[in-house]
Amino acid sequence: ARQVRFIQRPPSIGRYSGTVDRVSSGDFAFIRCPDLQQKYGRDVFLDCPGTLREGDEVEFDAFRNSRHVPQARQVRFIQRPPSIGRYSGTVDRVSSGDFAFIRCPDLQQKYGRDVFLDCPGTLREGDEVEFDAFRNSRHVPQ
Repeated sequence: ARQVRFIQRPPSIGRYSGTVDRVSSGDFAFIRCPDLQQKYGRDVFLDCPGTLREGDEVEFDAFRNSRHVPQARQVRFIQRPPSIGRYSGTVDRVSSGDFAFIRCPDLQQKYGRDVFLDCPGTLREGDEVEFDAFRNSRHVPQ
């Protein structure tokens, strides 16, 4: 593009806070915001989340995008969820490189489920791993 000229930004519908709920390979994410969830019946879309991770608390300016759904801009990081400890386990399931699960007996006993891993990169089923765990926005280990 050449000679690009800014015309108008969609109007703000307010400043909100929420928790990063899902991150898709760093391309986009969704923010869980109870106020906007109640009003629009959905999480807030975030394009290009950068270094944000699931569970991060953020503040943002919201607007209705071209599909008339809430979208975040001017996102400001507030804090990361606290660690629940360092653990080790075995990569159990990998789904198309987007996410995986780690079988960790200690966390399995405490939470009754495997540990969710977003963006596993080159990890494969059967790989032994060590990791720092936290409870995500659904209060399950990640």
